[in-house]
Amino acid sequence: MNAILDKNIQNYVELAYVYAPYFFSIMLFSMIIHAAMLHRKALKENILTIEIRVYFIVSVFAFFFVTGFGIIYWSYDPPRKHVRIFTGKITNVKNIELLSSEKIYFRSEYLPPTRIVAVDSKEPEEDELNDKDRINRHEHFLIIKDGPFRERENFDIDYYKSGKKVAILTLEHLSENYLKYRIHYDSDEQKHYIEPVDHSSGILVIHSAFAQQKPELPLNLQSLDISTEPLRIENEINDAVKFLQNERTGTVRKIEFLNRISRSDRSTVKRIIGRVTEKEPMFLTLLDLSRHTDEQISGIAMSLINQFDYIPYIQRLFRSNDEKGRETALSVLSGFDDNQREQVLMATGLQNEYIRSRHLSRTLFPTGSMQGDRYYVKATWNSSFEKGSSGEGIFECLTHLFNEQLISNRNKEEERNIMKLRNGARYVYWYSKDWALFIADRIRNCGGNATFVNGIDFKPTRVFR
Repeated sequence: MNAILDKNIQNYVELAYVYAPYFFSIMLFSMIIHAAMLHRKALKENILTIEIRVYFIVSVFAFFFVTGFGIIYWSYDPPRKHVRIFTGKITNVKNIELLSSEKIYFRSEYLPPTRIVAVDSKEPEEDELNDKDRINRHEHFLIIKDGPFRERENFDIDYYKSGKKVAILTLEHLSENYLKYRIHYDSDEQKHYIEPVDHSSGILVIHSAFAQQKPELPLNLQSLDISTEPLRIENEINDAVKFLQNERTGTVRKIEFLNRISRSDRSTVKRIIGRVTEKEPMFLTLLDLSRHTDEQISGIAMSLINQFDYIPYIQRLFRSNDEKGRETALSVLSGFDDNQREQVLMATGLQNEYIRSRHLSRTLFPTGSMQGDRYYVKATWNSSFEKGSSGEGIFECLTHLFNEQLISNRNKEEERNIMKLRNGARYVYWYSKDWALFIADRIRNCGGNATFVNGIDFKPTRVFR
């Protein structure tokens, strides 16, 4: 109710500003009508007082004076002559991104997802039903100015990722009426830009200026506090590796350490990328991050990979006498996508060895979220099977697997009903590469198909519990 009243008040204020003399004419005319009614009633009842006479005379005089003065003044200096507006939209803003500015009004338009699918998490999450946190949006903007805009006039926008301010973007006013922009990350300059995509002219209606006054910002937003210094000492290098290999590390912190690695000297970069930890080879970590849904993370990771001479690195590991080195090489090869792997195998001459190893592809797609990187697995099976067939055995095996691995209060029969509703495809995720690889192997062991997907191509809907 308060929101409706606020909107009505805004509309009236706006109308008063643009059509001031007419607005006040109506208001004063209503006062004259009220005074005339009082005057008539007083005459009938023979109680006409001096106060009623004064009220009537003042109302009539005020009506003609204010209306006349307002029309003359407005005709020489109309408010519309001074007021200028600049409007457009910033397209495809991601769910973890937020824009804020003192001088710009924003209105969010949430985009319909490519697909809506039911998704299960390994463990229950508090935010799993918050659809707006999971889909991209367009941010419509509007800027109001008392005078004309200068050509290519700039406006600053604070740019947040996962609640942390990572940059100040510059929105440039161009001559077109209605513009589309996008947020672009230049991996060479390692900088974000707002750049125009295309434009289409349109009629600008000033009352849209009050669609949203100030953006409602989360209370936990933090200022820009990201280090860009290169890594120099061993403790800093160890922290960088640890944070980048931790799936729960936030997007901003990953960006920070990737930037610091990229600014380090060449020998340090080579040493970091060639490092093998208990979790996995650092080169494999960067391969996965090069497919991250965040453009900045994927761009820096790919840039670091291209700086590293990985062909002799893989050959050396594979042909070493150490069995662990050979396994490291195979795991790195399995982390490439199919086209990349084919090129690397041809360059290294390891086609036959890789085929004999029977290593399965583990091309993961990290999907950024407020809680860390999610790893989605899509399980598929033939939902049209006859009782007693191998298809039923696969269905029952998968039912048991999901009932065992997805933490919930469901019994076996409830899990079976969910499997029937999913109609041959089920999406699961968690913030763990190891769990994603584990569940994919178990799905294949049951006879189903498992593929790794990113969570940005669809909108997860209600999760069954």
